[in-house]
This record gives sequence, C-alpha cells and structure tokens, in this order.
Amino acid sequence: MKAQLFPQFDLDEIVKPAFAMHKQVGEFSLKWHQHVKHQLLYAEQGVMHLEVAQYRFLLPARHGAWIPATCLHRITSFSPQLVIRTLYFDTDQSDGDILKQAQPFPISDLAHEMIVYTERWEAGAASNEQEQIFFQAIRSLVPDWLANALPLVLPTSEHARLQAVIEFIGKHLEESLTLKRVAQECAFSERTLSRLFQKELSMTFSLYVRTFRIIRALEYLTHPGASVTDAAYAVGYESLSAFSHTFFQLVGIRPQMYCLYHLKHSKLSGQISDLF
Repeated sequence: MKAQLFPQFDLDEIVKPAFAMHKQVGEFSLKWHQHVKHQLLYAEQGVMHLEVAQYRFLLPARHGAWIPATCLHRITSFSPQLVIRTLYFDTDQSDGDILKQAQPFPISDLAHEMIVYTERWEAGAASNEQEQIFFQAIRSLVPDWLANALPLVLPTSEHARLQAVIEFIGKHLEESLTLKRVAQECAFSERTLSRLFQKELSMTFSLYVRTFRIIRALEYLTHPGASVTDAAYAVGYESLSAFSHTFFQLVGIRPQMYCLYHLKHSKLSGQISDLF
C-alpha cells in the first residue's frame, strides 16, 4: 500500500525481505491502512499517536511500536520536529504470538543505533547480503524489546455516546474533570458512566483521565522550550508534585528526567543524521 509519507514507493511492491525508510516529517496524519509486511515504527524527536482496532497508543520520543502484517492502523503526529523511522519485514511461519499483536515499547540505545544505521540502505535499491543479515539481526531482537511494552494505552470504543464522552475529555483536559461533571455534561448518571468505562474500556474513569493527561503532557514536553510546570498546568494539574507522581507511575521516570533525556538524544540524533 502506498503511504503518504513516502509517495514515491508502493511499499507492498518492494520485494526485499526487509527494508527501512527514514524521514523528518513534522506534523502529519495518515488514513487507515495496512501492509503485507510487519512494521517497526520509531518516533524520534517527537510524538506519534498510533491507532489500531481497539486501542490508541502513544509513542513518545525514543519509543517505537511493532505493527504486525495486515493490521489496520493509522498514525498521527502534532510534533513539528518529528523524525519517523520505519522498518518493514516479511512474515514468517515461525513468528511467535508476540509478533502478531501491535504494541509500543521503549527504544534502547542499542535499538536506536541499529535502526539509524539502516539509513545507509535505500529501500528502492537492489538488496544485498550484508543489508539483509543486519535487518534479520534487528528482527531477532524485537521479541526482547517488546517484553518492555509501554503501558500508555488509551482503549477506544465503537459506543457512540462513549465516543462523545472521550471527545469531551480530550477538549477539556486543562479543566477539572470529575466523574460528576463529565456525567452531567454528557447526559449520563455517574453510576452509568462509571460502568460504561469499565465495560467498554476495561478501565476506570479516573485512570482514563489520568492516562489521557499524561499522554497529552508527553506530547507537550517534546516541543522546544516546553517546561514541566507549563505542561502540568496545561493538562489540568494544579500541583506539580501530583503531576510528577502520576507521570512517574505511568512513564517510569520523573518528567524532569524525561525532558533531559529527550533533549540529550535530540542533540545526539542530529549529530548522527549529519553523518549521512
């Protein structure tokens, strides 16, 4: 299927067992699509939103996602500095269950260097043995990388009234979003709305709002000059300590450390890109 990010290629017509594409794209939005190959998607210097049938994943900077072959998905980003790196692999009968489901994961320094190294091989050029050996080495490591799957997942629902609730939450993250207020605004009883979140999303209302806020904060923090304090207030936190605590619970590091990590690797990625 031809992807808008790489209009010069019909990705499903490339006969190589594996290949990669790299591009600095900034903000973009792709429609629902699928590929005959597995896809390893890497967000560098920005944030991407990946949607599959029942879930919406966040890919912060230095995170990737595995998208199995034929998985219908769409990708969106509002990050002006986004660099997208995407690798494609043929399917194999020996593929384990872990390679048959979409999931995000953190990109280690080793994974980053290996993915960036694939820039030297053009997708449209003839395949060579060294290239394919290197790609297969990456593929062999993917199951280990997926063992550290990122927990920042927002489930989605086909329930029309619940979709309206989710849209309302997204538009008002900077405000107080209690169950009582949202239920009143969206014409639900508190009890019914609470049960609907559990039934349709397998998540409590409060956890959904917290996760949504941290996802939006992660996206905010990738913008140049963004501060932790501004991010906290922009997504509805009145207490910086409460924001930091929730951020740590869901992301695994403090927001200040995330900013430093993002800044460090943004500079490193720029230095590496200059070599190609």
